[in-house]
Amino acid sequence: MEAAAAVAATGASSTADEGGGDPALVVARLTTALLSVGLIRIALGLLFLLLVAVLAPDARLAVSGFCAGAFLLAFAALVDPRRRFVKGRKPIKRPEGSVLAPTALVAWRAMFPSTIGVSGLTVVSIAIESWTLAALLAGALAGIGIAALISWVRVARAERKAGAEYVRFLTES
Repeated sequence: MEAAAAVAATGASSTADEGGGDPALVVARLTTALLSVGLIRIALGLLFLLLVAVLAPDARLAVSGFCAGAFLLAFAALVDPRRRFVKGRKPIKRPEGSVLAPTALVAWRAMFPSTIGVSGLTVVSIAIESWTLAALLAGALAGIGIAALISWVRVARAERKAGAEYVRFLTES
């Protein structure tokens, strides 16, 4: 269903030829996902920080909690030992006839579950007036955004070096 929406949003035909055939292959560039979700996470983290700093009795605790959360999560995400399993992946040439998914769809799919989950926990923390936890979670959200932007730079460099792209297939097979 999302793949059909992506094809329709790009203005491409949903079939390989007008007489029928295979549906168009919808792909998302990894660099698009990393850049868009990284910026969204940082913006949400800063928005939550501002909210906590205004509502909390001591804004200094909010800023220190934010900084601690941002550093810890960015560091943890970038030194995650599971990253060594990804190193074997190589960029590929985008398949002929494939359609790039719209940036909004790519960002929306990249926000689940981490961005939505951490944002939800932050909102709950604000609602129960747990200011330090809310600031820490806001920092965590910004930290995973920072890690996404650092990964975006790494992936873009690898793509340029290889002359190919990292893509994820969104078409349901």
